[in-house]
Amino acid sequence: DRALKTKAEVFVTLIPLTSRAEVNQAIPSANHIIQALADSRGIATIDLNPTIAPNGTLLPAYTVDGVHFTPKAYTLWRTKLHDVIEETEAEQGAAANADKPRG
Repeated sequence: DRALKTKAEVFVTLIPLTSRAEVNQAIPSANHIIQALADSRGIATIDLNPTIAPNGTLLPAYTVDGVHFTPKAYTLWRTKLHDVIEETEAEQGAAANADKPRG
């Protein structure tokens, strides 16, 4: 809440799945809560799971040990963050232009 009172842009990354099924059991419900909270505050979220864990477990190409990311996963995360920042800036620009008087 404090960050929302500033001009800082806030983004949240949902919890990534791991390669351990027992750990992954709690992650979807936690992510649902995080997503709902972010939505209620107008905060953009980044969900890497459709790419890094499309079948519910973290793919080997994205992890060094079943939990921690490989450079490939960090590159993906950086790209997704960049995309969200660009989308947010475009939306803010469109909103600012809509507020300008026409005529």
